[in-house]
Amino acid sequence: YRRPPRDVERMTSLRVGNLPFNANSDDMAPLFEKYGDIGDIYFPLERGSGRSRGFCFVRFFDRRDAEDAMDALNGRTYDGRDLRITVDAGRPTRGEDYRRGRSRSRDRRRSYSRSRSR
Repeated sequence: YRRPPRDVERMTSLRVGNLPFNANSDDMAPLFEKYGDIGDIYFPLERGSGRSRGFCFVRFFDRRDAEDAMDALNGRTYDGRDLRITVDAGRPTRGEDYRRGRSRSRDRRRSYSRSRSR
């Protein structure tokens, strides 16, 4: 597991989809670095197998560079596949209820006195 750069919050992230499963960072760097300075290229992996999930995130230091790369490369054929590139909004935020889990809180409220036979 590799940690992202420290200033990742200030970077603009592009989601690059429809990639071949054997693509890696070394393949993507020459494609994107001609549009500006790249901070990071991240390929999410499947948990069980460790295989690529067919997409990556390319983070640029400058938003304009990211937009230039997206305009130039979106729809371009790479290894027989049409790239799908969008600006990534970041990770979705999850509310307090999601983290606690509903089933546990329901069990605490259940009264055991009702289950006794008289």
